[in-house]
Amino acid sequence: RETRPPALLRERMSCPLGRDGNETKENLHYLEYLKIPDLLKLQQPLSRTTENPDGVHDEHLFILIHQVYELWFKQILHELDSIMDLMKSDILDESLMLTINSRANRIVVILKIVVEQIKVLETMTPLDFLDFRHFLSQSSGFQSLQFRMLECKLGVREVRLDRRAVFAITID
Repeated sequence: RETRPPALLRERMSCPLGRDGNETKENLHYLEYLKIPDLLKLQQPLSRTTENPDGVHDEHLFILIHQVYELWFKQILHELDSIMDLMKSDILDESLMLTINSRANRIVVILKIVVEQIKVLETMTPLDFLDFRHFLSQSSGFQSLQFRMLECKLGVREVRLDRRAVFAITID
């Protein structure tokens, strides 16, 4: 299937700045740069079957919300790694503080968005969720590797007591 828009549509949708050679790649298009066709194919509800080709309606929302969470976690990790790299030296270059503060603030803003996103998920009732929950088997948001990486980078460590995982924050 063609992922590029037809030539006429590309011309109408193209950025006027691209016509003077300021693009990094010849004829680079928004859809291609952001890989939008690939991104839009990533929502694959397990409830879709030959008997029910549309699947359970709210499963699409559930998948999309959690994929967006993972994208935000990726950005938070990117910002946090950058901050940690800037702060590695024994003596912190004061000229870097504006950059560090800006990136830390960005993390705070992203976390606010992540919390707000829960409101969208809450538009799905528990019964709506139960319509497709059985398709998820043992899957759980607690299995998010990126969220666990974020916890570790922020100092949360796992402590095992009586075969139960208990998490504690360590301050060195």
